[in-house]
Amino acid sequence: MVSAANDTFLTIRGPARAELRILGSRFIAQAFPVASRDAMSEALEAVRRTMHDATHHCFAYRLGREAPDARSSDAGEPSGTAGRPLMAALERRELTDILLVVTRYFGGTKLGTGRLARAYGEAASVVLEACERQEYIVHRRLAISLPHPLIGELLHQVARVGGRIAGTTSEAVARYEVEVRLSRQEEFCMALRERTGGAARVVPGGVRAVPGSGA
Repeated sequence: MVSAANDTFLTIRGPARAELRILGSRFIAQAFPVASRDAMSEALEAVRRTMHDATHHCFAYRLGREAPDARSSDAGEPSGTAGRPLMAALERRELTDILLVVTRYFGGTKLGTGRLARAYGEAASVVLEACERQEYIVHRRLAISLPHPLIGELLHQVARVGGRIAGTTSEAVARYEVEVRLSRQEEFCMALRERTGGAARVVPGGVRAVPGSGA
């Protein structure tokens, strides 16, 4: 669910990888953009399959916008030493639609819980700093019907809020598919009703995330 007041979110443009060595152990951190639970599961399974001989595959993911679907796993490491710092790294950067995996090859020297948690947190930070971030803006699709003489007013209001025309048909009345930024939907609808004397009929549809300028 996305609120009109918060219609942007940050994710990453593409996968990234980084590696650290701490007291003989290798920490291989990877980040993947994922837009669904299925995509997340496939990416995680691919990591496990590719590095099947590793000691641990710890991970954290966040999907969605507000109240996201989020989970982390220590994957056999002491409780709280891996999944928690990975999730904290994602939350601190306000990233979503992302899977973060840190694979560990044990080097023979135990790190202790404090140093181990710092190692996972550092690996997470290094790979996330290497990622190119992407901002998305959530738009609402609106189905609008109105008399033909009022088309000019509709086009003016769409342009005023930075929306776009997604489709149109011409019958006894004009029918348009319009996309406007979620945070400007109410403003747009109110202005259109006022400027057309209530002649424009607006039916809200689904939402779509549109790439912004980056981050």
